[in-house]
Parts: sequence; structure tokens; C-alpha cells
Amino acid sequence: MKPINGFVIALGVLAMAACGGSNAADKTGPNGNGDPDRATASELIRGAGTTTAAKPATKTNNADPLQVSAVRLSTDNFFADVDLSAQVDVAPPVPEGIAFEYRWYVNNQEVADAVGDTLKSGNFRKHQWILCEARALAGDRASNWVKSNWVRAADSPPRIEPAAVDNFSVPGRFSYQVKASDVDNDELTYELVSPLDLGIELDKKSGLLTWKLDKARVEKLGETVEIQIGVSDNDLPPTTGSITLRFQKGTAAKTP
Repeated sequence: MKPINGFVIALGVLAMAACGGSNAADKTGPNGNGDPDRATASELIRGAGTTTAAKPATKTNNADPLQVSAVRLSTDNFFADVDLSAQVDVAPPVPEGIAFEYRWYVNNQEVADAVGDTLKSGNFRKHQWILCEARALAGDRASNWVKSNWVRAADSPPRIEPAAVDNFSVPGRFSYQVKASDVDNDELTYELVSPLDLGIELDKKSGLLTWKLDKARVEKLGETVEIQIGVSDNDLPPTTGSITLRFQKGTAAKTP
């Protein structure tokens, strides 16, 4: 059979359809939902779960008490590849030369090498609970330690990565490797969303898409066909993307 006249294949924009549907806003702390990975109530840091107001420091030499009013984390909806920062609010008057000390906890375990205002990604994984406590220092004065709310790292959705589409001749077999990644290194599953009745095959494990095309089928398809693909980490709704094939007549076809 002779190859169909030329065509153009365009790779559609791959859109993220799944959001990081996490429960990071849940402030109940590591023991909140009875997860076996979390500590028991007796292991919780005292006062964790809500922002703790500082007790007034004892005045020395008629100086104003140094007080931390709150410790706030940079976000309560974040993934394991995002650095987490803390901001300390100090009750006025704020003295000159003020400094801060920080302690970070992941699932109630203190992160020994995290001593600044930022907890680097790599120190926690999805579904783990994180808390920061801080105090202010000014001269020979120190405020009480004040804790932030607990926040929980979200399960990140898979990301579909654009990949070039090679030209091919009809009759023949069209092949396309779906490329995806996951911050949490979860095992991914690929699925064909549509069309489901045209003989398109997609390997669920590898993401390799193949489609045997002949001239008659292409003529029925018309000038355009869109293939929609979903990628899931089996925890969240799938991330979806699409490949748009446009067959243009009157142009010499290129072969792979």
C-alpha cells in the first residue's frame, strides 16, 4: 500500500489535571488520624498543634519583655521537593540587633542539622508532619520558645513531561513514549483516556503508546485526532495530558 500523503504531527500541551490534593491544612498533628507512621500521643511535643503565645519574660533593669507572638510556616500545602521556611513575629517594641534560634521537628523527631529558618527538602517525605519552634534573642535576653502549627507534606501528583513526536508513514505503526515523573518516587500507572475504540494500545507500566494505522483508518479520522492520556500514582486522581495528531494533505511525508 502506498504511504498516505504528508501530514504534520503536533504535540499538544500537556496539562496538569490533578492537584496535590493533600491534607496539609489539617492541624491535628502527627497523631491526628492514627497513621501507624506517626507517634503516639505520649510522644507529642507539648503544645504542638496550635501557635503558642509566649509568656512574658521577667523584666531586667526595667527593660521591656522580649516576646515572640507567633511562629508561622511559609505554606500549609506543599510537596516533598519544596523547602519550608518559618517566620517569627515579635511583639513590639522590637529591640535592635534581635536574632532568632530555631528547632525543626519531623514526626516528633528533631532534625539535628536544621538550625536556621528553613527546613530543606529531603528532610521529610509525603504525609509526614512538620513543626518549627523559635525564640528571640537580644543581648542577654531571650524569649520563651514558641511553636508553629503542625503542617503535613502533601502527596505530589505525577508530572507529564513533553516529548518530541517523530513523523511516520501510513500504513505503519505510530509509537510514542509517555514520559512522567513523581516527586515522591511513587510507582506510576498509565492509562488511555480517549479515544478507546480506535485500536490504540498503551502499556500501563512503561507508558509506551502504539497505534497501527492504515490509509482507510486515517481517511475516517479526518485531519485531526486527539489522544488523551492519564498518569496516576494510585493515590490521587490522574494527571492528564494529550497528543494531537494533525494530518495535512499535499505535503511530502517524512519517514522516521
